[in-house]
Amino acid sequence: MPEMERKEKNREDRFWTVQNFLTRTSDNFLKQYTPCQDISIDEICFPFKGRHRYRHYNKDKPHPYHFMFFGLCCPLTSYLLRLLPSRGRDQERDPIYQFDRNSNISTDL
Repeated sequence: MPEMERKEKNREDRFWTVQNFLTRTSDNFLKQYTPCQDISIDEICFPFKGRHRYRHYNKDKPHPYHFMFFGLCCPLTSYLLRLLPSRGRDQERDPIYQFDRNSNISTDL
């Protein structure tokens, strides 16, 4: 892939390299299991020590540097139905109404 095209995709979405994998995985999760009426949204952290725009830091976690994902789960079986990466703050919103992008995660899931 040419360097310019890669930089353009990085500017649009930093998770573009793994987005196809996440989408296919989530689709397969939903094909394999039909959830009951109760579902929950859980925070999932994957340890990461490299440099990345969406790496999170939380000193209270066992691994302070991590990627944060949100998962749609069945609370009875702990089965993961869908997985979305946390992308931090939404840069396109008006600064007066600057909320955390994760506040809309329930509608995205």
